[in-house]
Amino acid sequence: MDISIKLRRNLIFAASLCFFVIPPLFAGAASARAFSAWTFPVKPLLYALFAFVLVRFSFPPSAPIKGDAFRFVRIGWTLATFGALCVIASVIEIIVRLSGGKGSLEPALPSSIAETLFCIVNFACASFYEEALYRLYLPESIRAILEDLLPKRINKSENENTLQKKNAVNEHGSRNIFLISEISAVSLFALSHRYLGLPAVANAFFAGIVLRICCKKSKTLWTNTASHFAYNMLSLVFVTIDSTVFLR
Repeated sequence: MDISIKLRRNLIFAASLCFFVIPPLFAGAASARAFSAWTFPVKPLLYALFAFVLVRFSFPPSAPIKGDAFRFVRIGWTLATFGALCVIASVIEIIVRLSGGKGSLEPALPSSIAETLFCIVNFACASFYEEALYRLYLPESIRAILEDLLPKRINKSENENTLQKKNAVNEHGSRNIFLISEISAVSLFALSHRYLGLPAVANAFFAGIVLRICCKKSKTLWTNTASHFAYNMLSLVFVTIDSTVFLR
């Protein structure tokens, strides 16, 4: 890869970390009535636009991250991923309830057609932004940057034993890089939910693993975005019902 392209990639990666990935890690605790007022989602729309530009234009054409990111939704993977997200959330909710805990948020359902539209757009943009950033851009970028640090694999002037040793080292290094990039991305996603409490962090960690698998297997960003969006909407309904019926 040309050095100017690498430099551009690394600068964009550093800027993304500074302005979008790191700030949520230090966000304060959410208020008790978070998501209680649904207004025009200016910030989510801007974030979604940023995510689209980031994935679509910040990489050279040969980069594997770019290829099929925006293909159509795959229904099978969408339903399977949505089901897995619901199971994860249910298990964590049961553990929280059995340990005597309770949810800290009391979200409200939209009270008008305009608020309903704002709510849908808000969740759709947030889902796309998080999937583009944490499921596609971060793990692939971390892996690409770390792979640049590995020594080149082949040098024809070296003897066979030396080549075999170098190849073994590189294969081991590639596996480590894969693990580092995947764990880093899902951990950053989980910790970005720290403001919602420990159960939300745990839920985001395991959900992030499922969504990343969906992204890799379905080879499209829209599939896990659809699953994420459907899960968020269902969660809003159930948490609202729960806070209305059981927490009064």
